[in-house]
Amino acid sequence: TVTGVQTCALPIFMLAYVVLVMAAVFIVRRGLLPGWELPLALLPLIPGVLVVFTVVNSLRLMDELEQRIQMEAFGFAFGITILALLTESLLGIADLESGDPGVYLLYMATAWLLGQLIARRRYQ
Repeated sequence: TVTGVQTCALPIFMLAYVVLVMAAVFIVRRGLLPGWELPLALLPLIPGVLVVFTVVNSLRLMDELEQRIQMEAFGFAFGITILALLTESLLGIADLESGDPGVYLLYMATAWLLGQLIARRRYQ
């Protein structure tokens, strides 16, 4: 099973990522630290990498059923994200304005949660 440390670490790393993104956007867009734009923009990658390692390690510690549920959820999220990117690419052919690439993180996270709900329902 997944340990309490991993259960606590994931939301902490995700919160750190969100806070650092918001801080970087605020500081860089206002020009508060000239010359520091690149390091500030890349700073959120540190907790982002920690999220990846925590998720992978958590997957290793899950039982087979939970691993299967998560893999189905990841597959669903991957497919939805690919379709969203493909749609944006096709709309680009028609010279329609594209959205912020960061929105695909929201699509993927939402699709992952939806995929988990669908997979859990299947295995009840």
